[in-house]
Amino acid sequence: MKNLIKCIILILAVCLFKSASAAENHAVSGTVTNQDGQPLPGATVILSNDKITAADDDGKFVFHEIEAGTYTLSVTMVGYDAYTKKIKVKNTPVTLNLILKAQTKTLNEVNVTPKISTKISAKIMTTEETEEEQKKMLGPTPDNHIYDTEGNVVDSAKAADMLRSYDYEMALRKLKGQDAFKHVIIKTDTRVQLMSYQYMRTLPYLRVQSPKLQDGLTLDLKPLVKRIDTATLSGKAIIMIFWCPECYRGSKSDQYREVNDAIAPFANSDKLQVLALTKAQTYQANDALKKSPILNARMLTEASSVTYKYDLDDTPVIIMTDTKHKIIFSMAGWNPITPPVLHNLLKSIPI
Repeated sequence: MKNLIKCIILILAVCLFKSASAAENHAVSGTVTNQDGQPLPGATVILSNDKITAADDDGKFVFHEIEAGTYTLSVTMVGYDAYTKKIKVKNTPVTLNLILKAQTKTLNEVNVTPKISTKISAKIMTTEETEEEQKKMLGPTPDNHIYDTEGNVVDSAKAADMLRSYDYEMALRKLKGQDAFKHVIIKTDTRVQLMSYQYMRTLPYLRVQSPKLQDGLTLDLKPLVKRIDTATLSGKAIIMIFWCPECYRGSKSDQYREVNDAIAPFANSDKLQVLALTKAQTYQANDALKKSPILNARMLTEASSVTYKYDLDDTPVIIMTDTKHKIIFSMAGWNPITPPVLHNLLKSIPI
């Protein structure tokens, strides 16, 4: 009898193991790159208008626990042609290498930053461009109009003004009574924005590795003493941009444009100091800044002694302090959350 019970338990265990294994195998993952093999972080990946994610800093994405069946996988990225592929999911993982083709047509553009969680930098055309061209550039949904939360189409020029203010952001949402994702302009909820930031900064590819540059710490100014008069920083909020030529391996052109835009309204304040630091030699930095300028910042080149004392490698990092030099923002790599959070933090402190 005991042997029979043991056999039954063993059979059940095997069945459960097989069931669990099958569930784990229902995954769709892959890498999104351009034609040169460079990863495209922030590319939007949609699985049959039901699940949505974004490529990480290495261009990788994954959907877990996908049931067996046939799906349409769509990938979009600003500046690239949309990519669509039919895939079949069985009881084994699906791994894809997706290559996006760069768009060749140049349009007049106004650049805006959409909702944080989508990791997209969307571009809104000027009113001179045709509606069809606007659809092509926006990309992430089959219907590329922009809507308000009531389902009304928003003029693209008006949307650009709204998004530029950082009082609004663009999300991919399903409107009431509709199944597909749409571009929707929503009021920025700074509380949710900061919660998203707190989550994002825990991700391995966005987390600042230096123990000296973490949220909540008081920024140590000693590493800067030999480069600037730190007494001039007293009572000022500080933004430190640690960068390097080709930090993003060519995957993001004009790398700091959105950061420049976010800081610009506050650039003339005597309560703010922006520092841009790089290990690169001066001539290398100057060449790189012609392609990807960092504006309204005091540039410190050949600053390896500073980055060493802050325990930083070549990973790009941005930190911000309040006027008492408490670190209130700290993030590595690139994420569209950075410009709006910086902008709204600057609005929230007395500068």
